[in-house]
Amino acid sequence: MSLNIGDLVCEGKFRIKCILGAGGYGKVYKAESTTEKREVAIKIAGIQQESHLIKEENVYEVMKSTFGYPKVECHGFEKGYYYLVMELLDISLEKYLSKYKCLSLKTVLMLADQMLTRIEALHRKGYLHRDIKPENMAMGLGNNSLFLHIYDFGLAKIFKHNNVHIGITEIDHFVGTSRYSSLNAHKGIELSRRDDLESIAYSIIYLAKGKLPWQGLGIPDTDEKYRQVYKLKRQSPDKICEGLPAIFAAFLKYCRDLAFHDKPDYSYCHKLFAGLLKEKGLKFDYIYEWTPFNNPIKLARREKEKKELEMKKKAEKQKIEEQKKMLCGIQKEKKKRKNRKKPWKHAVQWRKPVQDHLLPPDLPIEQKRAIVLQAMQSSNFNNVAFMNSTSQKLPPPPVVNSLLHQLSMAYPPLPVYPPHAQTQLINHHMALLQQQHLAFVQLHQQQQKQPAGVQAQ
Repeated sequence: MSLNIGDLVCEGKFRIKCILGAGGYGKVYKAESTTEKREVAIKIAGIQQESHLIKEENVYEVMKSTFGYPKVECHGFEKGYYYLVMELLDISLEKYLSKYKCLSLKTVLMLADQMLTRIEALHRKGYLHRDIKPENMAMGLGNNSLFLHIYDFGLAKIFKHNNVHIGITEIDHFVGTSRYSSLNAHKGIELSRRDDLESIAYSIIYLAKGKLPWQGLGIPDTDEKYRQVYKLKRQSPDKICEGLPAIFAAFLKYCRDLAFHDKPDYSYCHKLFAGLLKEKGLKFDYIYEWTPFNNPIKLARREKEKKELEMKKKAEKQKIEEQKKMLCGIQKEKKKRKNRKKPWKHAVQWRKPVQDHLLPPDLPIEQKRAIVLQAMQSSNFNNVAFMNSTSQKLPPPPVVNSLLHQLSMAYPPLPVYPPHAQTQLINHHMALLQQQHLAFVQLHQQQQKQPAGVQAQ
């Protein structure tokens, strides 16, 4: 069943513009709305392929709220064929590969991550794709032009019934496309989630290298071709992924090691590719070889990166300024500490020179120092002034020595106290010392005024 350019479809709502592709279960056309300025994709299938198109429509209905799957607008039957009107996508990854020969490592890793996300969402809904390949994957259009979409669910199958996994059985026909199908598909074993992941592995290896080892065999007989493809696929993952980073072989090996009922660890698979991106210093920015420079999303991302870079530079500059201020503050604090008077120390420091020559020579040094220290540490008494202010009134040195001797005996060395307490005690004792000194001076003056005869007595 085929349509011609200009034919009207879906009760005259859409006009055929060109054919996009054809497969075993129908053809896909690009069409435009007759009432609006927009384009859609229309899949046409004959009566023989009716079941596949209905199955595909059911999958789209289940996945309609999931990102990365084309949205179905309408479907129906007319003029002897079934039609499915859906969201139009960009050209397939296969066509991009034909243009670029092979894709960059960054592009392949970003696509691999999105493939895993899309297939995980499909598995979560209870469906297997069973025909994953670059021809069935494409980028969106408009605001979705940077994101991968998966389509063509003609071979999709439910693998869970009432939350119970289907049993492992043998199938009598080949399912999928031999280039990307799993080893189990070649063996005739019922497919499960592990086989979708193995098909993803072959797809990303193909995108990264531009060719798979079992391509271009030139064998016309289909059965013989399948046998040779199977033989080459049985090679070790390291051999198949030769020339690629080790992550590709590790992913393929992980897919092959899964059991039939196993649920794949999608998170682990994501980490494999994310780790390689980080190791190579690449950014997951959704910018591919084919992304035009003037793409609005690309421009927005570039502007965002520019602002982030400016903010980073500003933050670094601010950090340097703060470090300078902190260093300056530390230097000022050190200078203040250097200029600050040393606090009182518990150990008495003897200051020289000390005027202790007026004290009795036989007086113990501890008592001498206690007397002079009391005078030196007093805030309102100066030992030099003390000695000089009364020098004219004082009796001869022997008398002074006698007086000071009595004072030193009366006031032995003070115990060591904290500076504030020590100051209070010293002030108190020095006040008493001054009172005693004045009393002795007055007594001496009175003795001098008495007659000589009285003194002799």
